[in-house]
Amino acid sequence: MGAAQAPSSGSVVDPRTRRPAPVRRLAGAPAAAWLALVLAVAAAVRAWQLNGLGFNSDEAVYAGQAAAIADHPELGELFPVFRAHPLLVQTLLSVGFRLHLAEGFERLTVAALGVATVGVVFELGRLLYGRPAGLVAALLMALMPYHVVVTRQVLLDGPMTLFATLTLLLLVRFVLSGRPGWLYGAGAAMGLTVLSKETSIVLLGAALLPLRRRANQSKALPSPVNIEGAVKPERPGSLNDQVEQLEPLPRRVLEPGEDVERAQRDAAVDQVRQRYRGGLAGDRGEGDHRTTGLHGRY
Repeated sequence: MGAAQAPSSGSVVDPRTRRPAPVRRLAGAPAAAWLALVLAVAAAVRAWQLNGLGFNSDEAVYAGQAAAIADHPELGELFPVFRAHPLLVQTLLSVGFRLHLAEGFERLTVAALGVATVGVVFELGRLLYGRPAGLVAALLMALMPYHVVVTRQVLLDGPMTLFATLTLLLLVRFVLSGRPGWLYGAGAAMGLTVLSKETSIVLLGAALLPLRRRANQSKALPSPVNIEGAVKPERPGSLNDQVEQLEPLPRRVLEPGEDVERAQRDAAVDQVRQRYRGGLAGDRGEGDHRTTGLHGRY
């Protein structure tokens, strides 16, 4: 019952216990607090002296189009509606003219879209590689010089980046879950991307690649229902019987973003496939022609 002895020089000491208390508190802060801090930094660098300089030529055109869409009594006569297209951003800004917002709301609107992009980047990084990666990606986007510059002006690049990143996020959710609703949302977001700036249509090919890969994987790996339908009725035992007799699935480390249920399903299908392979080999040796139709399929 003596006093606690100090750890010997050969014992292992957790280095986290040597950190100062403020550092430990910061390390244990929730991800929402860190994200709020990153978003605050993103908003600060985009709003600082936002209207210190006047509009450049492109900004004047886009803001003038928005005023013309809103039937502004003075600016509507100076700027034609279809001077630059497509008109998604201009239509969004026209709401501010209709509501008679204070001067300078145009840049503030684009800056807000830039801050929203930082939040979408965090969610995309978190979904793919975890919260630390999402926070690092969000911080990089918040301080990226080019993104800061284009979202401090009434330009189309900022909104285009927001909707393009949102398209990627929805595509990832579709690939992980397989729910068609995420795919429909990704299509709508891709449409908003093109309506923000027409040159972004080149991203459509990149957006289709995950869908093509998923379709190829689905064709290469038949579902359990297809395997059951491929078995002749004369063969004893159904797929459910095979599944019940499966051995414990081997443990392995999942790949980043890999769905747990799909991985378990794939492992079960592999075991059923191997059993049928073994059964078919025996049937061919006995000369039974009833199951030879499966030969070559697997």
